[in-house]
Parts: sequence; C-alpha cells; structure tokens
Amino acid sequence: LNTAVTGTGLRAGLVRTAIDQTVFAPVLTSVVFALLGLIEGKTPMQVYKLLRGTLKTAVVSGWKLWVPANLINFSFVPPPLQ
Repeated sequence: LNTAVTGTGLRAGLVRTAIDQTVFAPVLTSVVFALLGLIEGKTPMQVYKLLRGTLKTAVVSGWKLWVPANLINFSFVPPPLQ
C-alpha cells in the first residue's frame, strides 16, 4: 500500500486503511474461510454456503478492530516498521 498511496500523515493513513479494509479484508477473509472449510472436509458447495452466511458478519466485526489499528499504523508508524 505504501507504493500505491504516497505521503504520510492522517490523510494517507485514511486512504490506505480504506483500501485495505474494502479490498484486501473481504478477499483474504474469504480465502481463509474457504481453506478452513476445505481442510475440514467440506464440499465446495458447503464452503460457498458458509461464506454466504458468515462473510459479511466476519468482515464487519473485523472492521471494529482493524480500522482503528490500521489507521494508527498507517498514519503514525514509519513504513519500514509497519
């Protein structure tokens, strides 16, 4: 994200957080849920139904933790330490 969004401070942190949480979070959460389902022996259709039923709740719940954490990280922590 630091190469896609240049700059420092709160504005750059807001943009990075928005991209991270609207693009990356749903995709990566889907991948984790799908892999866990497959490892548990579920069929692809069962995994699909699991994603349809739980993905939205999981992502919105994740926002409660990760939006503030990422905003602080992306706004105030130097990129080499992120």
